[in-house]
Amino acid sequence: MAEKGKWWVKDGVFYELHFNTDKTDTYTFEVIDEEHIKFKLKSTDVAFADSNYEFIDTKLTDLAE
Repeated sequence: MAEKGKWWVKDGVFYELHFNTDKTDTYTFEVIDEEHIKFKLKSTDVAFADSNYEFIDTKLTDLAE
């Protein structure tokens, strides 16, 4: 699923605005290495069963061969 939005970083917090809901999630984050960033949910308007939600994003390289 793809969704449109906008993201930015301010004062060490990652902001993720979702255009479909006009809501913004915030995350703390840690750069693990050049290809991985760990995000931990700080606040959201979406009901999550896990208030300790976190994930790691991985940078994709050019997959065209």
